[in-house]
Amino acid sequence: MRIGINLIPLWPGKIGGMETYIRNMLPGLFSLNGEKNEYLVFCTDWNAGTLHFEADNIRKLQLDGGKNASLIKRLLRKTSSKVGQRDLFSSQAKLAGLIQELGVDLLFCPLITLEPRGAGLPSVITIPDIQHEYHPEFFTEEDLANRKAQWKSACLEATRVITISEYSRQCLLDRYQLAADKVHAIPLAVDVGFFNSPRNPRSTDIREKYQISGDYAFYPANLWRHKNHATLLKAFGIFRRRHPGRLRLVFSGFQHGKEDELNELVRELDLEVDVKILGHVPLEDLPGLYRGASFLVFPSLFEGFGFPLIEAMACDCPIVASDVTSIPEVTGDAALLFNPYDPEDIAQAMHRVLTETGLSRSLVERGRKRLRLFSWDKVSSQTLEVLVAAKESGAKAGKESTNV
Repeated sequence: MRIGINLIPLWPGKIGGMETYIRNMLPGLFSLNGEKNEYLVFCTDWNAGTLHFEADNIRKLQLDGGKNASLIKRLLRKTSSKVGQRDLFSSQAKLAGLIQELGVDLLFCPLITLEPRGAGLPSVITIPDIQHEYHPEFFTEEDLANRKAQWKSACLEATRVITISEYSRQCLLDRYQLAADKVHAIPLAVDVGFFNSPRNPRSTDIREKYQISGDYAFYPANLWRHKNHATLLKAFGIFRRRHPGRLRLVFSGFQHGKEDELNELVRELDLEVDVKILGHVPLEDLPGLYRGASFLVFPSLFEGFGFPLIEAMACDCPIVASDVTSIPEVTGDAALLFNPYDPEDIAQAMHRVLTETGLSRSLVERGRKRLRLFSWDKVSSQTLEVLVAAKESGAKAGKESTNV
């Protein structure tokens, strides 16, 4: 089977967990059934240099008419089409003709965008969640309009849809009225690079690097509204008034131009001494930050999965987290859950994990067991199963249509 994979939407360093997903899932996928499957990876000038695959069954095709034009021509040797023109490779709109001429059997779009539309072949799309259907207030009018216009229609057109939790699967079934056998939940795993870096520093080195002293709660999250930083700060204010000097709160993550807003709230709540805002930190520093923390606090209002939950498990870091969306599904019994809309409930949970005898150790032990459920080998193998099912389903549909 010749599988086309559209990675044109990959913007390195800009798409968060979805980049982690494709960079960990694809190598395992490529190693499965190598003799039976050939993969054509469509990329472009802004990401081609970051994609490195080493296998005979993979062809990386950069759609800008550059150095891969000759390779594309060789793949098109059975056709008489002229494909050397640069404008053929300049946009998603021209990809449909290329896919058809290359004889692609299945189109896999793992980055939300189903492109090209109307390709006339089986397709699989990955949609991590449809948060906009439940919290439209978290999105700009432009972003919301784009999601409304594209996401549901993409899911309806695709032969199969992959998502990253059973919660997200149920959301898709409910809001988009998709057939139950069309949507597949494939949970994620910890980034392979999380522990592979030779530069992973110790927790003591991390404390020195970021000037963190004393016990601290850790929250790694970009400054997006659904991450709920404001409510967490209010909860921490309650905790601090009751237990002064007992704990610090450490944030990391991209700030997206909202750092002034966060800093202003910290000042309003008089928390400057006990709140540390690190901004984005490199991947190799995250394990040390988790290991050094008294616990991960995760007050998010909406998650399709939640990478920090399993990262904390991998680092023996106790978890205190929201009781909404996919979070209880991911954590199982390995987290102390709270109502993320209630600062008082969050403050009480933070106090419990610090003071209740045996609770912290129990959460760590449960986390170790829970972590065994998540692996990239499973993600890759289950993804291949969905791709094969989509191809078979598409072939059956095509046969039925010719018999009508």
